[in-house]
Amino acid sequence: MRYISKKHESDHERFKADAKEVLDYAYAMLVEKNRHYRDSILNPVKIFSQATPEERILDRLDDKVSRLAQGNSDDDEDVVDDMIGYLVMLKIARKRGKNG
Repeated sequence: MRYISKKHESDHERFKADAKEVLDYAYAMLVEKNRHYRDSILNPVKIFSQATPEERILDRLDDKVSRLAQGNSDDDEDVVDDMIGYLVMLKIARKRGKNG
């Protein structure tokens, strides 16, 4: 069996706790936004745009990256949170696309 130092083990435990906290927050944020906005990203009404859910999400990610690149540091954390949410929705859209 390989020896793992106490420091490495504690670093790993800290990482696990931090990752769980961030992912739990992202989950809660997505559930709340879905409740508030319904499923508007994944099931749009398509009145003006015929873009697929995946295309709509990628457009929004482009907008968020642009905001980060412009350096509006006041809302960088909100932009990052939004990007995490959109990336999760992208995974869901792709999963639904494959599974019908």
